Amino acid sequence: MLRDVHRYHTAQALKDTFKTEAGVLNSVYEKVFNRYQHHIDHYFFHLYQVVKFVDQSDQEVEIKKFYIDLIRAQLSSYELCLLFYYGLTDRGANFKDLVEKYPLFAYMPSDVSIDEEHRKLYAPSAYGESG
Repeated sequence: MLRDVHRYHTAQALKDTFKTEAGVLNSVYEKVFNRYQHHIDHYFFHLYQVVKFVDQSDQEVEIKKFYIDLIRAQLSSYELCLLFYYGLTDRGANFKDLVEKYPLFAYMPSDVSIDEEHRKLYAPSAYGESG
């Protein structure tokens, strides 16, 4: 699947040189998403609902961070990578807000291949950095 993302991204970037990088990423993700929707749509919906539930709970901030850390610890490198790109799409805009609020990418494994320019599309808070 990640190879498909890269292949579509390269082809789309050549076609859409006048679009923003975020627009190209959204377009690429949509094409790949449509191909794998039956595998990932349900997954991201539930993951978002769990993170949103923690966010909207009446718990103290430290307790919320603890639960978010538990969620993050369950995600593989590949899941983090897919979540990263999902958050940059129209579908994942609400998730992006939560990722930046609770630094879900603070411990992004080094084996995750994410373009440095794409990393800039998230606020530093998504990586546990103050901006």
